Amino acid sequence: MGGGSRRRAPTVPHLVTPRQGAAFYEAAFKELELLERDLLRRGPWRAAHERIDALEHDAAELASALGPSARSGDKDFASALRRVEMVQAYLERVRPLLSGDGPPDPSGPDDDAPRGGLRRLFGRRR
Repeated sequence: MGGGSRRRAPTVPHLVTPRQGAAFYEAAFKELELLERDLLRRGPWRAAHERIDALEHDAAELASALGPSARSGDKDFASALRRVEMVQAYLERVRPLLSGDGPPDPSGPDDDAPRGGLRRLFGRRR
């Protein structure tokens, strides 16, 4: 009767290890840094949209798979989940660049640098 097809339902997350979460974090962060730089310099392009979408999908799958073990108190899984969540936060920050809006405005003026900070560090001693 049970023909040998052992496929899981698509809603059940696949099994992952904390090492896979850490490896995803390292690779995704490097790629996102490059994508962010290119989006700021050149503006949005189709391949960037596709890559951001793929990274979001992978991060969501990993977070879903790591979550139960992380919530049960396993420190390695919790650490891996935090890293995947950092990638998700980075993706949220980069996503507006895909619409061509540019970087978000800073909260304060950039012209007001701290007075004398570097001068005190590197200035002449009297």
